[in-house]
Amino acid sequence: MDLNNDIVYFIGCSFTAGNSLPDETGDRYSTLLGNIWNKTVINDAIGGGSNDYIFHQTMRGILEHKPKTAIIQWTQSSRFELYTREEFWNSRNMVLQINANFTERDPNKFIDEYYKMWWDEEHSFKKWILDTIALQMFLKQMGINYYMMNAFGTQELYDKYPMSEFEYIDKDRYLEWPDDTFLNWAGNFPKMPDGHPGPDAHKHVANKISEIVKF
Repeated sequence: MDLNNDIVYFIGCSFTAGNSLPDETGDRYSTLLGNIWNKTVINDAIGGGSNDYIFHQTMRGILEHKPKTAIIQWTQSSRFELYTREEFWNSRNMVLQINANFTERDPNKFIDEYYKMWWDEEHSFKKWILDTIALQMFLKQMGINYYMMNAFGTQELYDKYPMSEFEYIDKDRYLEWPDDTFLNWAGNFPKMPDGHPGPDAHKHVANKISEIVKF
């Protein structure tokens, strides 16, 4: 596949989507990096996005846009993707509500019931680790200059659920694995009213990534 060196592909959750910024497209770190690098940016991030979404959409995005470089921002492994007949839903972390009137026709009720009855922290974490390894193998095979990072810290889960597969994660392609995160890089810069990082935080993150990612 012929790759386009002028395109950088981004994907992640609300942090990479730029949710709540005054200018959600112009102020987000991916746009700022595009300006620094003088590259065209494709941003497939969505607010509330799950690692399920990030995993499969990265493959689709790479095959569609053929970028030479990709930045993948993983989110919390507790999120998952649910398909309905009409569309998909990405679950969000929520306080579980006991719902006696559960019906599979209501996705929100299904999500509450799923977390309460069937979701497992260890399984979701280990599934994400395996997805990470699989996606790295795909990106390497496609010849993509890729980098991965986490939105939130994973050190606690990393220590809690050891896996022999950890050794297969290419840490050279991971921005400060396993526990340095987007939130750490955002630091103490002012946040938006809903808690999302503000413009100054995105500027700082963009500058930090630009020091690490090379072409």
